Amino acid sequence: MRIKVYKNCFSFMNRDINLVLHSNGECIIVNIQSNERYYLIVLTLFPSAISSYSVVSIGPSHINFNQSLDDMKSTIVTNYSSDFNNESQIHGYHNCYVFNYYYEALTINVFTSDFYVMSSDSNLDTFAYLYKYPFDPYSSIDTSLFRNDDGSCVNNQFKIIAYLQLNITYVLFITTSYLNREKVQGPFSLIVKGPDRIDINKMDTL
Repeated sequence: MRIKVYKNCFSFMNRDINLVLHSNGECIIVNIQSNERYYLIVLTLFPSAISSYSVVSIGPSHINFNQSLDDMKSTIVTNYSSDFNNESQIHGYHNCYVFNYYYEALTINVFTSDFYVMSSDSNLDTFAYLYKYPFDPYSSIDTSLFRNDDGSCVNNQFKIIAYLQLNITYVLFITTSYLNREKVQGPFSLIVKGPDRIDINKMDTL
């Protein structure tokens, strides 16, 4: 059993924010302050494991435990599919490489300010950069807010977790690995998970 404690708020989209402590054991010691809200998250050590459990607190005062369904927002999944082909735009990684790579730039607008997870599903080695609109893909300066271009995710897919705000237009710049040294073609899908639906549109030719 794994136990995590969060203070003030908890988000499934970013499980590191507001984390007070975590333990893989069955006993934890935490300094709880009065008039503050804490979230106790109990997880199994193994996938699909089913078991009953009890939570017992020992301390100088009484603690109220309530199942917090209102704060655990449902996850909405938004999908976008496209492909890199002969008609796709090309770039050179902020003018740092002589090779040209296909890319697609998408505008993203959210209807609820919160954390969102953006990831790819493809047979390609995909990279991604997140900007605030407007942005220049040919600039020699990288002004991205977040980036995932190190191949650290599963099957060389990108994954970006970011807090997106209402009334701000973002640009997600999707491309392929510069290690390929060639213009790679093929389909890809963007999967966005968050508390609400989002609006995704392909940008016009830049």
